[in-house]
Amino acid sequence: MEKSTKKWFIGCGIGCGAIVVILLVLLALGFFFVKDMVYKLEETGELTNSLKDLYGEIEDYTPPSDGRISYERMEAFLYVRESMAAVRERLDHSISILDSARKQEGREDVRIPGQVFRAFKAAFGLFPGIGDFYAHRSQALLEIEMGLGEYMYIYILSYYSMLEKSPGDGPDFHLVQGDKEWRFDDWDKEDNIEERNVKMTERINQLLLSMLKNQLSQLDSPATTSGEDEWRGAFLAEIQALEGDVRRIPWQDGLPFVIEASFRPFLTRLENSYSSMANVLEFAQN
Repeated sequence: MEKSTKKWFIGCGIGCGAIVVILLVLLALGFFFVKDMVYKLEETGELTNSLKDLYGEIEDYTPPSDGRISYERMEAFLYVRESMAAVRERLDHSISILDSARKQEGREDVRIPGQVFRAFKAAFGLFPGIGDFYAHRSQALLEIEMGLGEYMYIYILSYYSMLEKSPGDGPDFHLVQGDKEWRFDDWDKEDNIEERNVKMTERINQLLLSMLKNQLSQLDSPATTSGEDEWRGAFLAEIQALEGDVRRIPWQDGLPFVIEASFRPFLTRLENSYSSMANVLEFAQN
């Protein structure tokens, strides 16, 4: 009896010791996770502020008056997109796992430890991944000397107007940004995707409306050439259409030839650099 009791205490000591070690490891990981998150948020904020100091707010961007996006500016845009590829792929992977877990919610036949662990791991890495996403984007924009306004202008026209991607592309759940944190929201509502599509379309509508008005003001300047003056009618018509329908995608009836021609040599690279899962994040923090 004494030997059994002794063995029990030894076993308990080993087991309890292991649990304590695991708890300490988890606490340490949690500490470094939070510390890393705070650092990344601060870094991202500083980079974003640097972009705004250099290039102004997104709505301040004025596209070229003749409509043409130069080869050099398209290369600059794609440099940003392609330099984010590795970060975007990791983020896509995490979001896809969580998206799959959401779709399987409530199904007893799929609740196995491996899937639960993968979902937990994906959720644990998602928020640092979002910080990396914004930090890499801002850093690449600073390196290539491109503001967020010009980046968003090309993004909207190339992916939504030219390639006809949906502004509402993203996971089947809402990933929303609160005052201080990111969180999952409205997991059970079936109208989430349509609601997100409407909100995103309204957002890009207002962004492009401001930019087109800036562009029109440039056309009205004394330095405008006779060739540029021919654009005035097209710009006025699109501005009126956007004002009349807040859910209208810019140039949804067809891009002007000169803008379309700017994208033609880059269609494959544009297609390859698009992420339907990460799309919703592009406009979430600007």
